[in-house]
Amino acid sequence: MFDPWNLLDERGSWFSGEWPTLPELFFRAADAHPEKLCFFMRSPAEERYTYGEVRRMITAAAAHLAASGIQPGDRVVLIGKNSPMWAVS
Repeated sequence: MFDPWNLLDERGSWFSGEWPTLPELFFRAADAHPEKLCFFMRSPAEERYTYGEVRRMITAAAAHLAASGIQPGDRVVLIGKNSPMWAVS
């Protein structure tokens, strides 16, 4: 049976703090299950994204921000419709 507390035993192997961050948890899930469905949306059109696809989108968005001169600690404004892309950003 899956015990979520067991992931704390992995401290140091994939996260360094007392608790893993949400991005660390996401990337761990994406590494373990890249082919599994991460997001599904029906409106206005059906869209499906796997963990692997979302990981690639997140990495590309981060690279674009860095190439644009955005640095850790900078503030960025996001404007858009409700969609899975909010999680990517």
